[in-house]
Amino acid sequence: MDKISKTKMLIRNNVYDIPHRLKAIDDGYFVLFDLEKEKYEVHSTKNKGDTFCLLIPYSELDARTIDLVNETRIENIQKIRKKIKEDKERLVKERKDKALDTLGEITKDVYDFGQRTVEGRSLTYQKAVVE
Repeated sequence: MDKISKTKMLIRNNVYDIPHRLKAIDDGYFVLFDLEKEKYEVHSTKNKGDTFCLLIPYSELDARTIDLVNETRIENIQKIRKKIKEDKERLVKERKDKALDTLGEITKDVYDFGQRTVEGRSLTYQKAVVE
């Protein structure tokens, strides 16, 4: 491990050989460890400007890192966009269904209250009819 700045350390290898396995996917990939955030990051020398590609959400480098990098590669942009669209549609449908359920319950409560008032001929109802 080489410290390349005050907050970043280059990870050359680990027990699961993840840095080398990432290079097999793309020879521009390298792994940094952010000492402040205590998180791993995947970077690429092929990126223009900033080398950052993605933050690894796991506490260690393992096969999940390889899977995540493969899932998020630019070659998969169409799949990623499709998944984002499907997730958004699912969330909108869930929120709509929940709102309709709530509205239905409120409507039923109002209807039931109205029915009790009419059948029971409450004073409020009778007074309204008399006036």
